Amino acid sequence: MSPDDTELIRQLVEGLGALALVVLLIFVALYFLPTIIAFTEGHEHKGAIFFYNIFLGWTVVGWIVLAIWAIQKAPQTIKVIGLPKFLPIPADPGLLPEKIEPPPLKPPPLKMDSSSSKLETGTR
Repeated sequence: MSPDDTELIRQLVEGLGALALVVLLIFVALYFLPTIIAFTEGHEHKGAIFFYNIFLGWTVVGWIVLAIWAIQKAPQTIKVIGLPKFLPIPADPGLLPEKIEPPPLKPPPLKMDSSSSKLETGTR
């Protein structure tokens, strides 16, 4: 082997090492893409997405589920302001519903069975 061939092989190995590093960085970025999305979007569960990404990201199904979860936005909550805390009373008392009282609860009458000296209720 000539010195030029040795230098060419050395440059090729160094070039492959740099290429391997670039490929490794791309792979890591793709692997953690759900986590990257969650952190850049300020997702509510970004810590959980990161945790699951570490342990389930290597499965295709886990990675897809995490990517969908990271993309989803938190549901918007609507705050209603200015509603009264009570219902207005109509001016005409005839418009009010009648107040219906429930019947009072009474226990059934008790009877004493004289033959067995047992206490029984009046209903059969």
